[in-house]
Amino acid sequence: MYSLRKNTHSGFSLIELMIAVALVGILGMVAYPSYVNYVERTNRTDAMETLTEIMNQQQKFALRQRRYATDLTELGYAASPVITARALYSISAAACAGSTIQRCVILTAAAQGTQAGDGAITLNSRGEKTWNGNAGWFHRE
Repeated sequence: MYSLRKNTHSGFSLIELMIAVALVGILGMVAYPSYVNYVERTNRTDAMETLTEIMNQQQKFALRQRRYATDLTELGYAASPVITARALYSISAAACAGSTIQRCVILTAAAQGTQAGDGAITLNSRGEKTWNGNAGWFHRE
């Protein structure tokens, strides 16, 4: 006896599968650069926290010694330059441009490792913050 039921197949056709893969690829191309930018901004807090901590130590040192320290071991750190907790930045100290170490110090966090494309972040004893030469630690590129 013959069946009168129509032959039906369940599942995806190759065309449907290719369309789904193409859509996922396009979404990935759009989302990935935003994700990388987000991760870099988030990792920047590693430098900002350490810069702030070192500047606090610099201020205490300056009250006692009447100068800032360019060698961060004078502040009690194991090495100079200081490597941040997640090893994403190397922080060094120098006299501010056009000033002396007695009057102004600038701390520079140079990005390294996976964060290398982020550039330099600075904080000076006057409270001025820069990122890649622009005012502030966060700004639109």
